[in-house]
Amino acid sequence: MTTALESTCEEAVQKALSEVLNEPTIVKECVDRASFCNQLLTALKNHNSLAVTIAEVFATLGREEYFRSIAAECGVITALTPLLASTRDVRLQALRAVGNLCFDNDLCRKQLLVSDGCPALAGMVRECSAPLQEPLSSRMKCIICGCLLNVCNNNEELCKEMLGHKVESALIELLAREGEEDEAVLQMALKALNALLSSEAISLDGLVTSPLPKVLYTLLHQLVDQDLDLFDGIHQVLDTLVENESWQVAVVDSSIAEQLLAMVDQEMQKQALDIVVQLLKNDTCMQKLFDAGHLLSKAMKWLSSDDTRPEVKGSAALVVGNLARTDENCKALVQSGVVPLLINLAHWKGDEEMCCKIHTASLAALRNLSILESNRLSFLHSGVVDTAIEALCSPAATVQFNALGVLRLASTKQVEVCRHIAMSKGTLIKLCELVGQSGFSHIQLEGGRLLASIVKYSSSTEVVKEVAVCGGTRCIAALLEAAPLVIKNEGVIALSLMATVQDSQVTETFVSQNTLGLIIPLLRDESPELASNSLVLLNSLLATSDVLARKMKESDGYLTVLEGLKDHTSSEVASKAQLLLQQLNTSAQ
Repeated sequence: MTTALESTCEEAVQKALSEVLNEPTIVKECVDRASFCNQLLTALKNHNSLAVTIAEVFATLGREEYFRSIAAECGVITALTPLLASTRDVRLQALRAVGNLCFDNDLCRKQLLVSDGCPALAGMVRECSAPLQEPLSSRMKCIICGCLLNVCNNNEELCKEMLGHKVESALIELLAREGEEDEAVLQMALKALNALLSSEAISLDGLVTSPLPKVLYTLLHQLVDQDLDLFDGIHQVLDTLVENESWQVAVVDSSIAEQLLAMVDQEMQKQALDIVVQLLKNDTCMQKLFDAGHLLSKAMKWLSSDDTRPEVKGSAALVVGNLARTDENCKALVQSGVVPLLINLAHWKGDEEMCCKIHTASLAALRNLSILESNRLSFLHSGVVDTAIEALCSPAATVQFNALGVLRLASTKQVEVCRHIAMSKGTLIKLCELVGQSGFSHIQLEGGRLLASIVKYSSSTEVVKEVAVCGGTRCIAALLEAAPLVIKNEGVIALSLMATVQDSQVTETFVSQNTLGLIIPLLRDESPELASNSLVLLNSLLATSDVLARKMKESDGYLTVLEGLKDHTSSEVASKAQLLLQQLNTSAQ
């Protein structure tokens, strides 16, 4: 075969090429594949009339990764580039070859750039939507778009070059001809466009005012009553676009979001709802969709229907959670009757992985609804609190975290809720186990904050004792090492309240947890509020335990810090430090 390729007899070369096309594996079995590749290039140079067949051979072999590497070393792309300006038959096979060889091969792509093949490719992309006397076939258009995709995909240099030739505009024009083009052409054009949209070189903001929003709306509108072969490409494009804030608003304003909801409503693609959830993360989009009303009504329908697929129910819960980001929205959502639907969803049974997703989404929505203070007490009586308590036993960390969030928010400023949580059998022990044993810092933090909330708002000495006995002092003390100032303050205030309880078991927990060692850094903090609250805690500990009082007196660190605080810019901090020093000096030895 290799000898035949070197022949001056065109018929012999044609026969050898046909053998390769019929049995491409014979090339893989060659001892010297590079030599074979060079012989093909020689045949291309010597036999112009065989250009179509030789290009077809390169296209066929280019499907194999091993050959793409060899072709890159031999400079095949450089030899193929002139063929892009040849007759249509030659161009078709040359485009196939270039596209296949450039697939995931940056060296071949670089050769196309250096050999000035990009302008030719860009010209052919423009031809796809141009009013030609002899229009391109659908197959040719697919190959052109496929070649562009393989050339640009995940390659910033080539994307920048092709964007310089405005190929994105040509693709949008092609997509605008949705009533005239085959579905396969539209699919490939969407994939090529998405490769360009993913590039850092493109201005997504600039495309907001282009025909693209209308084009995508029209494509989706046509899909509502048709099959979904196109939807994957549309979804990929939208998924890329909605990472941009301007496009998030544009998708809502151009009614694309409504089309996506229509698809879900007709039991089409769950991915459509995922795009809507992404839009809801933008406050402007969230409020527009909430005010329109149709999104909430659809979410309620999906949550309440037994026929709704589990994954759609989970996404519907995410919709509710994202809508619950303002007080007015939270109030309206609770009044709509969504809470019982979320509670039911939090008890959904099924596949373990799906259970985790659905329970997480429902509890996250209930957590957001708990932010509004007027909702909290009703959540105790409606079963939200007990649902969250049950969810603490879930093996999934995301479920545990959101359950803790529901309980913490629901307990804030709610005496009855705090006492209910504390007196629910085994709940405090479970909370302390979660904080102490979980390997997830966010669970440790949220659990500690919940315990601090129970101590602060329960107004019950018995509850405080129970928290301490179950190991809550250690969990709350861990908040003092947290980064956010507000969380440090929560821990300090809760510990101060616990320290005022005259109970030996409570006092012992402070002694055993080395609480004093955690407080010194807080006294040095720049926040006067934190320093002041920490001095209140020290004062309470001093009055509670002689052991702690002695440790404070014996600590040079404490005495030094307190002496320094006497000159604090905050008169409140200075006076509290002065008073604490006096009490230390007069306390029992």
